[in-house]
Amino acid sequence: MKNRVTIHRIEADEIQRIVEDIYIYGYPLLVTDVMRLTHTAAAYPTASNAPANQFAHGRLPQGPHEKGSVEPNADCLKSTAWLHLNREPVVFTIPRIQRYHLFSCLSGWYEIFETFSPRTKGTQGGQFGIVGPHWSGKLPAGVKRISAPTETVWLDGWFSVAAAEDMQLVHGDQEQFYLTPLSQ
Repeated sequence: MKNRVTIHRIEADEIQRIVEDIYIYGYPLLVTDVMRLTHTAAAYPTASNAPANQFAHGRLPQGPHEKGSVEPNADCLKSTAWLHLNREPVVFTIPRIQRYHLFSCLSGWYEIFETFSPRTKGTQGGQFGIVGPHWSGKLPAGVKRISAPTETVWLDGWFSVAAAEDMQLVHGDQEQFYLTPLSQ
């Protein structure tokens, strides 16, 4: 005996609302994932790309010819990383530093859910465990928990540069910021 399938009639207005909700919810995740795949398709870190959970440190300010970014920050050097939090948290280590820096954590929906700068976290540095939405373990003592709404996080950072002579010092500052998977 076969079970009959009942088909409910859905009005055109309801279909339109469902399609709009799918687009509004899903499209940002799709675009962010395409950006992640593009930026992490690297065997080793370069100035603009790096494997997941590693920094790509820009060594020169972006000029008007740069097409990879829409932010005209001529007085800053960029550092960026894509975190993959599906297995475990990533610990973001910030050194004691006086130079102005700003790191924004963006979710898969391209929403900023946390920022790290001298204004928000001070200049004393620290360790921050960026945790995916499904992880329920305990972080080591001294590591502050930062809960991410998605398993993909874009860590987008900037360092101020006072003059051309300042570049080497900024490069040294960039190298003091670490990303470490919790198991390591």
